Amino acid sequence: MSPPPLFLGLNRYLWKLAVLGYGIGYFADGMEMYLLSLIQEDIEEEWNMSATDLGMVEGIVFIGMAVGAFGWGVAADRLGRLPIIRFNIVMATILSFCSAASRSALVMGLLRFGFGLSIGGFVPVGGTLLAECTAEGEEGITMALAGQFFTLGGILESLIAIPV
Repeated sequence: MSPPPLFLGLNRYLWKLAVLGYGIGYFADGMEMYLLSLIQEDIEEEWNMSATDLGMVEGIVFIGMAVGAFGWGVAADRLGRLPIIRFNIVMATILSFCSAASRSALVMGLLRFGFGLSIGGFVPVGGTLLAECTAEGEEGITMALAGQFFTLGGILESLIAIPV
């Protein structure tokens, strides 16, 4: 039996892992990360927020990501990468939808922190798994390809936000 065909140095399994496993999650992360920048004026006016409060709601996701990256990285070493990735994708999705329905800055901030915890687990653990499964010498192209999904998610988010 011949080996699977290669494209950009990646076999079929790595394409599935890079695109379906990591790429789609990273695409959603790219969309989600730009979200508040697109709606900040609306929520600032709707909730009568100060610039400081708005900055806290927007920035708390990054604190969650820092905490999540460390905590989920340790958990992935003990429990396995795939269960941690799956859990974090599900949690990030749920928290994202709940964040969209939040009615106050406090609730949105807490949900954004939780989203950050989840993405903080997904992005580095998923990237590690992808790099571990990639043939030696092909890590650069694999990670570069997967990284493009974040940018594509941000681009789509911006296009969706263009007023009609």
